[in-house]
Amino acid sequence: MPKLVILKFDGGNFQKGFNVTLRIGDEGEPLSTEIVGKLPPNPLMPENYRRWQSDFLELDKCLRGRQGGSRVIYPSLILA
Repeated sequence: MPKLVILKFDGGNFQKGFNVTLRIGDEGEPLSTEIVGKLPPNPLMPENYRRWQSDFLELDKCLRGRQGGSRVIYPSLILA
């Protein structure tokens, strides 16, 4: 049976960390497990995300500029 997972962030920031609550259960049923915890600080995360986003958008621009779509290239067959 599929599972339903809910991750709730309750305050915090990348410098101090985040308080989180994880709830898990079978889909369509009451959630049976709840775990409260804390994610550690990661002050580099916002800059890493901005860099990833910039790289991804540049890749998207390159792919949109291609003409003719994709092609499948088959190896030559050598007939004796």
